[in-house]
Amino acid sequence: MDIYFALQSDSDGTPLTGQAANVTVYLSIDGGAYTASTNAAQEIGRGTYKVTLTSAEAAFLSINSVRIEKM
Repeated sequence: MDIYFALQSDSDGTPLTGQAANVTVYLSIDGGAYTASTNAAQEIGRGTYKVTLTSAEAAFLSINSVRIEKM
């Protein structure tokens, strides 16, 4: 299971590219505390990124919330 997200500049809204190493994806599974995803984000192009969940992460009944942080 993949989660896709886009990053854009705060100043002008242009897509942010080359930021995969600066992004951490946190998951709240079944309403629990946020924990970092096992796999790192990957850029797929034009400011769009994805993180592929492990089978253990994807096996939960629901992912209630995803938080993306750019460092």
